[in-house]
Amino acid sequence: MLSKPKNVTAAQWVAQVQEEGGVLAALPCHLWPPSQTRQLAIGRLPGDIGKANWWSRKRPTQGNGFEDWFPESAACDPEILSLEWDRLTLAGMSYQQFAKDGVLVQLEAAARGIAPAICAHFVDSGYTQLHSFRLGDMLHAFNRLMGDPLRRPSKPAFEGTIYEATAAIARKVRSLADARIIKLDMTARDVVFCPKLHEAENGNLEEHGYGYDGLQTIKGIPYINGFNGRFCKKIPQSSTGYDADCAYLLMMLVLVADVKAAYGLASSKLMLHKILGKTTSGADLPIDELIPDFEGIGLARASRKAGEGSRLSDFCASLKSALLSYEEGDPGPHMHAFQEETTKDLKDIVESQALESLWHDKAQIDPARKFFAVLVGSLQDSTEVSTDIFNPAVPTNETLDALERIHHVERRLMAVVGARVQNVSLT
Repeated sequence: MLSKPKNVTAAQWVAQVQEEGGVLAALPCHLWPPSQTRQLAIGRLPGDIGKANWWSRKRPTQGNGFEDWFPESAACDPEILSLEWDRLTLAGMSYQQFAKDGVLVQLEAAARGIAPAICAHFVDSGYTQLHSFRLGDMLHAFNRLMGDPLRRPSKPAFEGTIYEATAAIARKVRSLADARIIKLDMTARDVVFCPKLHEAENGNLEEHGYGYDGLQTIKGIPYINGFNGRFCKKIPQSSTGYDADCAYLLMMLVLVADVKAAYGLASSKLMLHKILGKTTSGADLPIDELIPDFEGIGLARASRKAGEGSRLSDFCASLKSALLSYEEGDPGPHMHAFQEETTKDLKDIVESQALESLWHDKAQIDPARKFFAVLVGSLQDSTEVSTDIFNPAVPTNETLDALERIHHVERRLMAVVGARVQNVSLT
């Protein structure tokens, strides 16, 4: 891969490559031998595959046709380890559109292994590491299971999957924060699961990772995707008020609030329990049973650190500056509203020690209080969302009854769709 020339900025380089019809790639560093020290493997593809017109949306993204078409590792860079390239690409590719104003952040996140690897980026689209499903798909399937009395005995296993996957998601969000990248529109739609291929005893590459009831044969590990420049910012080193703990805390809380609003209390509680150091049922975990890197992803610890000195106030000031410096002119009243709400709600959560209270089962905040409701409502295109993430209640029989009614309606609807499709195919 051809590196960025030293005499141009990253933004100028990306614009130049696009203007020339070139192709960029952003790949995780483990594709190269350990002896090769690479900070961020972002480069321009060489030869024929470095031309945008070589790539096409009509290309096959999986199967034999894909394997015949997709380039070998040496075509991208002769130093790439072929086995690692196969592990990354043999499952297939996802074709996706990229936000024009978020290209730089998307490329950096992909090179850091936080977002799916980008094997080809041209104009505003390209091919990325295959993602098989989204967190939203998993949570929707969980609600369908909860609404089906015959399948409900599988609930503990499904709860365990969501619970364990939350730690892997939290690590990605923490990596974003450590890289000084803020993604305010953190939703379940933007958490994607990509197959992780490992060599089995028979020599074949098999998928590993998290799966779920209804999609057991497809597995993946989580990545963060979808970097829209309106909500996603790279905070420069010159911004001295930035704080990684505050950034991590904010992004994870927005994600949990989105999950609560879109998929209900049961899912959001499972996620909160994992990053508060509790069991799936909410009991405290002994210190020696916490995951090894819990200090980095525990919400209560992040909240405590955010409350030290002026860290939170300084971070909120740097966040305001970043969000309101929208490159395409005035950010408009909505971004002002998002900024005001997010900083106020984050301060309230930290100053009330709400997370510390949840950790010790002592309520210190109104459980009906909604957090990040304006932001989440906008992201879900809804005027009314339920983001009371500190609601201590557990799903009641009434909640399960509602899920059952939804499940029955879905089944009837799909039966109607199936009948209509059959009629169309017969005529």
